[in-house]
Amino acid sequence: MDSSHHGTPHGINHNITQIHHWSTSLHSASPLRSIRLPYASPYNRLHIFAISLVRAHTPTLSQSSSTTKELLFGAGWINSALSIKEVRITRRTVEDGLHKGNPVVSVTMSNLLATIEGIRNHPESYLNGEYTVKMVGNGIRTLVPGRIRRLMPGDDARVDVGIEVSNSRVAKTNSLDEIHVELCNASGHLIMKSEQWHVNLTSIYTAYEPTQESLMAHETPRWVGFASSILFNY
Repeated sequence: MDSSHHGTPHGINHNITQIHHWSTSLHSASPLRSIRLPYASPYNRLHIFAISLVRAHTPTLSQSSSTTKELLFGAGWINSALSIKEVRITRRTVEDGLHKGNPVVSVTMSNLLATIEGIRNHPESYLNGEYTVKMVGNGIRTLVPGRIRRLMPGDDARVDVGIEVSNSRVAKTNSLDEIHVELCNASGHLIMKSEQWHVNLTSIYTAYEPTQESLMAHETPRWVGFASSILFNY
């Protein structure tokens, strides 16, 4: 996020201010002892608003006859470690195909399995195949599901889901909707269903106004990022 200015005890500083969100996974066998931040500088300042830690899921450890610990994975064990980190209403739309122009919701899914030795190589510890992400709720229908092909322990996957909102729902302004995120495998079988998320679907249809605040809410289409990556790699 970019801001044209920020407030200080002495007034407004009109230098551009950037707000970043960063996440990473920590090796579960290594205890976190400290977090080192950049050194203070009179020219650039870093303000930390929040730091949060999410507990990882660990499979059951059993003691074998050879006194070596083995990881016990049950069928579908990974399902309990999958979590939806974010559901965000965007101002973007489906860019091509039959449902071009329909609104897009951004969904971030996490694999919270512990990143300890032996887990990442176990087939029950990650997603590998063709999976679809859908939105479910009253007055909402998934038109273009998001797709995940691989999700390793400690990793995130962000996908776009194209949806349709019923006319009756659009008419109800300034109210929150209860929606769920569903993950299905290639056969269409439900793998996991998220907890309820409360979002305002009518914000999708908010018209742009001739103001800086309104225009700053415009989001860059995904094809711009893809094109930049292709040009950079070329």
